[in-house]
Amino acid sequence: MEPLRGVLDGLTGRPAVVAAQVATLHGTAADLHGVRTDLQRALRPVLAWPGRDVDQYLGLMTHNLDALAGLIGTAIAIALCAEAAESLVGSVRGHLQERVAALMAEAPRLADDGGPPEQALAAAVAECHRHALGQVAALVSSLTELAELVES
Repeated sequence: MEPLRGVLDGLTGRPAVVAAQVATLHGTAADLHGVRTDLQRALRPVLAWPGRDVDQYLGLMTHNLDALAGLIGTAIAIALCAEAAESLVGSVRGHLQERVAALMAEAPRLADDGGPPEQALAAAVAECHRHALGQVAALVSSLTELAELVES
């Protein structure tokens, strides 16, 4: 249902956008890894050079290599967090879609049960709504905890 999809998009972002961000982060990590590998390869001949200046230069370059390794790790960690959030959002979305589909399939039977159809349908919609609110609240809580992990 479009209103529910809009609410979930507002809370969690659009799945296609999250997937694109994950792909970008993995690509960034791969590019950084390539830069680090190229820098290591370029430094190999320098290792044989004598002198104190060379040692200082290699010390500086070691810091650059370490910084690149840290950036690679950070990009991968953020990508993994985004993938976890994407999976969580997808799971909640799928579960809510199943609940709404079940409600829509049940609506004709509820209308034909002999009682006031509006009352039966309203009760079923209210139950689905309560369930959806619980799922979305759990999703928000999980995403908040994930964000706190990323920030620490």
